[in-house]
Amino acid sequence: MKESVNYQDIYQKGLQQGEEALILWLLTRKLGLIDPEIEHKICALSFTQLEELGEAMLNFKSYTDLTNYLATISP
Repeated sequence: MKESVNYQDIYQKGLQQGEEALILWLLTRKLGLIDPEIEHKICALSFTQLEELGEAMLNFKSYTDLTNYLATISP
């Protein structure tokens, strides 16, 4: 069952949603409320891009750092 395409697809979607939720929660804790447009951009990122954002956000000092970072990557 774990080898089935459907299982893998559902599993990957679950990981993606969990990663999105964690990144958004951490960003909110660090920078305050996240604009819905920015939130939408974050949710459009791939799993790898979310991981990279998670690392990059450790250096963010302001909301502008987040928007500048998102401007440099494509979903």
